[in-house]
This record gives sequence, C-alpha cells and structure tokens, in this order.
Amino acid sequence: IRVYKGLRSSLEARALLVETRSHLAQIIACQLLQIKGFIKSYEKRLEEASRQVEELRLLEGIKGIGLRSRVGILIYFYHYQWKDFREAQAAAGLSPATLQSGKYKFVHFRKGCIKWARDLFTELAYSTLLYQPWARLYYDRKRKEGKKHYHALRCVANIWVKILFKLWKEGTTYNHEKHFVAMTQQLVMRLVH
Repeated sequence: IRVYKGLRSSLEARALLVETRSHLAQIIACQLLQIKGFIKSYEKRLEEASRQVEELRLLEGIKGIGLRSRVGILIYFYHYQWKDFREAQAAAGLSPATLQSGKYKFVHFRKGCIKWARDLFTELAYSTLLYQPWARLYYDRKRKEGKKHYHALRCVANIWVKILFKLWKEGTTYNHEKHFVAMTQQLVMRLVH
C-alpha cells in the first residue's frame, strides 16, 4: 500500500509538472510570435527610412547586401568618421596587426577591434561570394594560399571595406564591371613586376 501511495503521489506531481511546463511553453510561444511581429514592423520602418537616405540607396545596387547590412555599413562609416579606408579596416579587425622591433617581425590576427563591424563585413563578404565573381576568385585564391575559410573571408571583407569607403566618400554607386577591370589590371601589374 505504501508503494502504491508513493507511486500515485509521484504521478500526480509529474502531471502537475507537465501541466506547468506546457503552460510555460505556451507563454514563450506567444511571446515569440509577438516579437516576430515587432521585427516585421521594425523592418518595414527601416525600409521606409532607407528610401529617404541617399547613402543607403547608393548601396542598393550591390547584389548580396541586404537592408540591415546597408544600415550597418552606413552606421559604421558615419559614426566613426574614418580618415582613410586603412583606418576603417584596422578598426573592424580585418587587416592584420604587425608587431615589429628591430629584426623581429610578427604578423597576427587583430583581436582588439569593433566586433560587430568585423562580423558585419565578414557576413557581407560571405553573402557576396555568390553574386560577385571577383569576390569568389579572390576567396578561392586565398584558400589556395592555405588560408582557412574565415581568414579568406576576412581578406575579401578587407577589400569590401576599401570599396565601400570609396563609394561613401565619393557618393557614387557600385559598378561591378569597373571594379572587375581594376582588379584584373592590378593582377596583370603584379604578374609583370
């Protein structure tokens, strides 16, 4: 009888626990649906605002770069007011850091940087591999050199920062053909020298 009573009270406690947990799961599901609605309204407002900002419209022509990325790029360049593209690359942690003293020289991954910017530009580099042939060629070249995936992406992102910085400074739109020709000329110049 003791075993039966103990088993019965254990089952009642489990039923109560299951009921409580299922109620909690329902509450969380309702909150997630509400958050999803907030995100949709935020994206709508962001899209409406992007039509009014000239700099965001200049970046629309680049395939593989979404609205959130364009806004992040604009925030990065406007908020910090970089003097040149090298400063922007270093602050985003995309260019390597060099330690040098006398004959000693050591090049390493830059850890002290603006982390969200590094993430933004590496995601941008990854998403443009499908749409920008030069990005895919450059990525493949870096992989053949023995660089790991993320390192090769940072190399592509480094070039994107240079391109986007120039577009931002000049107020011009991205021209894929012009950039592809410039990269081909640079490659030929390297091979000649």
